[in-house]
Amino acid sequence: DTGLFLDHRPMRAMVAENIAARVAQGAGSAFLNLFAYTGSFTVHTACAGATRSTTVDLSNTYQAWTARNFALKRCSIRSASGFTPQNISKAITA
Repeated sequence: DTGLFLDHRPMRAMVAENIAARVAQGAGSAFLNLFAYTGSFTVHTACAGATRSTTVDLSNTYQAWTARNFALKRCSIRSASGFTPQNISKAITA
């Protein structure tokens, strides 16, 4: 996720619909959000019923923003989720 932009709204909806469909079929629904920024994709998947999520962004500020967005939407991941401050660019080139 590169941010909270209006042009991402259809993609967030599509991802949430896919998660909801997997949940309805009884399938697992884990979600990995890299470069998460506000965590908007993670929150949408949680509200759609995702059972597990990992949200990765280098910034602790954005990780806190993600947590606030969860609280505002009153959604939660049903099992363990993580907010991981990590430099993805360094991790994928290592």
